Amino acid sequence: MRTRRRAARSRGHGRATAAMRALLLAAGASVILLSPPASADSARLTLDVAALSFPSADPDVVPQVSALENPVTVEVTIRAGNPSIADLTVVSSGDLQSGADVIPIDRVSWTANGDGFTSGVLSKNGPQPVGQWFGKRIDAVGTLWFQLENSWDYAAGFYSQTVVYTLTSY
Repeated sequence: MRTRRRAARSRGHGRATAAMRALLLAAGASVILLSPPASADSARLTLDVAALSFPSADPDVVPQVSALENPVTVEVTIRAGNPSIADLTVVSSGDLQSGADVIPIDRVSWTANGDGFTSGVLSKNGPQPVGQWFGKRIDAVGTLWFQLENSWDYAAGFYSQTVVYTLTSY
């Protein structure tokens, strides 16, 4: 029975990952400079991609779907009078949605490269760490590679959600 159901799904009947395209919008970036004693004089956060899309793929063949826009380059610049800590976090506004259909946002993860950057999983329940640095002058450049955990359980559709990256210096 299970084999027949998968064969039918791959032909576009019922819930078909082959017809699914998920879109994750990285629509916001913010910078927060906290008050002395160790605040930054200036801070800049740059992401070179504003939106990610995940192509259709057979979950039996591709269990983790990579975003078409990979890698995403992230640049962090801090200038401070005193040594300060800089934290970069990301939080989702909710799960991926296509009408009434939902893919839990924690099915999207990233792998990070670059000094101070860390790998993680998206969450709607609170900010997740993306990187941390210390100093008076911080120039960090890293790359993030996003993946979507693939499943036959996802209904076909065009999914979207907003995530916000926040750079905080204190």
